[in-house]
Amino acid sequence: MTAHEGTVAKTITRRLGAERIAAQIDNLKPLPSIAVDAMKLVDDPNSDSDSIEKKLSADPVITARLFKLANSAFFSKGTPSKTVSQAITRLGLKSVRNIILCACAGDVMAQPLANYPYDGFGAWTHAMTVALTAPILNEKTGGPPARGDELFLAGLLHDCGKMITDSLMEGRCAAVGQHGLAAEMHLCGTSHPEVGLMIADKWNLPDYVRACIRDHHNESFELEFKEQIALIALANFFVNSKSVGLLPDSRCDEAFNSAALDALVLSPDSFSEICLELDEQFPEIVNLAGQFL
Repeated sequence: MTAHEGTVAKTITRRLGAERIAAQIDNLKPLPSIAVDAMKLVDDPNSDSDSIEKKLSADPVITARLFKLANSAFFSKGTPSKTVSQAITRLGLKSVRNIILCACAGDVMAQPLANYPYDGFGAWTHAMTVALTAPILNEKTGGPPARGDELFLAGLLHDCGKMITDSLMEGRCAAVGQHGLAAEMHLCGTSHPEVGLMIADKWNLPDYVRACIRDHHNESFELEFKEQIALIALANFFVNSKSVGLLPDSRCDEAFNSAALDALVLSPDSFSEICLELDEQFPEIVNLAGQFL
């Protein structure tokens, strides 16, 4: 193939990929109204727990999931909730929002991805593990506690674009000898962060989540949310280094993003020490992530 033919082929791939992506975004399930309402209520300074409690009372399925997750070790802190009101009071509106979104997003995102080296529902396990790891990294790097709720949501959704890039690659990764972002660009003409940003638009996700979806593989971050992006990038790197959710004998050779350390003013030695501490907690984190399926 000549250079000109290669350029034409890439142009056609991008055009056809864009058309198929747009069609799949249009067909993507919207977030359930209770999730949309939860995001709006959390962002409304005049909202209160009664508003969310009324919404939840109309959805027994989501309420059941709320209790399951609210009473998990990660959210309950050892104190189980017996009523929706207790769960909201103990956890806070942002944590309840995250639990609702976790329950709703799982209906859409907890699916096998044939063109990534995940084991069954490994992509969802990976996302949940990043969501649980990022707030711990925030704490260990001295970040504000309130940022933890933001990081859980951003970690949960950081790879949402893979739902669509997976279907576009159609088992051709081995044929082109590429995997990950390189295969996405070659076969789809775009990448899962770019597609994820389109999903974020459809779902009206908060700006910090959009920034983390878009930039967690980049070497430059949006300044307003650089700490959040950096923590998601580091959590993603750490979880990938442990092969969480991957097929046996598979591994993710993801390059370390030093820009994340720069954004947090963190030295490589300090990050290595934090990783050693995380190693001790990691079996518990992975076990907890499995409870969210």
